[in-house]
Amino acid sequence: MTSTTLPDVLAAYPEKSLYDWDPPLHNFAPRDLSTDLDDTPEFLAAVRAQAERDGMNPLWRWYGTNPVTIFDHTLKKAVLPITAYTVPPPLSEIDISGGVTVIEQLNPTGTIPIFKIMIGDNVRVMKVFLDADPAEMCHSEPGMLMMAMVRFRREAEAYSHLLHYGACQKGVVPMCYGWTELPFALVDELSERFGDLDEPEIAAYYVACLKDLIRPPKAIILEYIEDAEPLSLANVSTKIAATTLRALCDVHACYVKHNDVERRNILVLKDQRVILVDFDAAQCVSLRRPRYVRRQDFLNELAGGWSLLYADLILSCVPFDRAEVGD
Repeated sequence: MTSTTLPDVLAAYPEKSLYDWDPPLHNFAPRDLSTDLDDTPEFLAAVRAQAERDGMNPLWRWYGTNPVTIFDHTLKKAVLPITAYTVPPPLSEIDISGGVTVIEQLNPTGTIPIFKIMIGDNVRVMKVFLDADPAEMCHSEPGMLMMAMVRFRREAEAYSHLLHYGACQKGVVPMCYGWTELPFALVDELSERFGDLDEPEIAAYYVACLKDLIRPPKAIILEYIEDAEPLSLANVSTKIAATTLRALCDVHACYVKHNDVERRNILVLKDQRVILVDFDAAQCVSLRRPRYVRRQDFLNELAGGWSLLYADLILSCVPFDRAEVGD
């Protein structure tokens, strides 16, 4: 049986997942090394304490070399066209004028306000993007306002791909129900309940300004994920690492490059499922040169995800016990 090499993988990615190769690419799914431990409990407690304090695992090389990092300059420059791609239909516009109940704001910081809402009997997430000109918000950076609509278009395009190619249906990203323009009555309610003009650096300021805009804000309506926690040093494990990389492969198979694969955007559920969120920085495959995404770009993002996950793993057979490390 011949071995699987990185050039083989690159030529077929993202259509063929790294988990579909037989034999697998060496070290892409490392075995759990916890059975090899000869370290003392005191040493492991000190490792976990330092990781929790500094946010970085001092044993970050424990799982070896990243197997999907492209070092060969010939591979980096290789022309490997993506020929199977077809442009999906745009994300559908939906009507929410029949009634929305706003439960709470989910993010106190940032320039893209996110709300937990009810539409009928269904709990949803509403991600709001300001459609504003710089003159309408004189205390804000013009780039921030223009960037909001860029981020809206990127997220809407990403979800059109994730729906069309099946990632939403697989449950590796939230289900998306479409985009909408907010009714003026809802805009006024959001401004009054959650706005604060005295906080120009956080979402409350942008919410307060909603009612003064000429054009209604845009919003993307998403599935609400119950009891999810961001990836952390406390909940990462070999199983979570593999599940996350599978999810990222599924996203890439939709021809979507996330562009922000960080702990805060990797949600771990109680049943050990993993969901990737926040696609407002994403890029999708396009035949237009300025936005062209190459096979190498997808594999580079997968390599970044591998490093993030396996560099964070802290001898995962040992329960992370805050009391043990003095917290």
